[in-house]
Amino acid sequence: AKEGKMHVSDVVHPILLFVERLIQYLIESKDKFAKNPGKNGAQTAIREWKQFRTPDKHEFEVEFYGPMGKKVGTPEGCQPFFKLLEINLLDIERLELFTAAFEKYVKGSDASSDFSAVQSQSSEIDRLVELIFTFARAIKNSEHYMVSSVVTANGTLAFASGEAEHPPPHSGSKPKAIPLIFPNNNNTGNHTLPVCRHKACKRVRH
Repeated sequence: AKEGKMHVSDVVHPILLFVERLIQYLIESKDKFAKNPGKNGAQTAIREWKQFRTPDKHEFEVEFYGPMGKKVGTPEGCQPFFKLLEINLLDIERLELFTAAFEKYVKGSDASSDFSAVQSQSSEIDRLVELIFTFARAIKNSEHYMVSSVVTANGTLAFASGEAEHPPPHSGSKPKAIPLIFPNNNNTGNHTLPVCRHKACKRVRH
């Protein structure tokens, strides 16, 4: 970095790590729902569908962190969610700075680009910026915010229950296993690419 400037990769890297952490949490929530034998699990959802014909788009709540949470008499709201993800106020404040810089870079670069491509890119950036700044407000005022993870059927509940032999034509695709590209190490052997080429994520082979 020179004169207050940073490489784009150094700015984007912590943002990607944050998004990766959220994705991993959602994957774990899905697995928790699938394996839960209790009233908040997949088997109960299927039994209720058979009895009440629950809509396929119904959202099943897996976890909830909200304003009613208490810690030594003080409302803690969604704070346990951030503790679960191991994200603190300093992390979020740093992320806010990187996000604002990245948004400024993207929206201020290459004005001659195709309008539709720029518009699509800006929409995705806007959603990412909104997500990060919403998280920032939530961690700073956690007693007023709630975080909930929900799952929906990947296709139809009839297919999930086994009553339908085939998923509907427009059902969601089968989730891919992660990591998509394994790092090089003695156990996995040589692969084309590591998970991340950024210097902070490079792994040294022993």
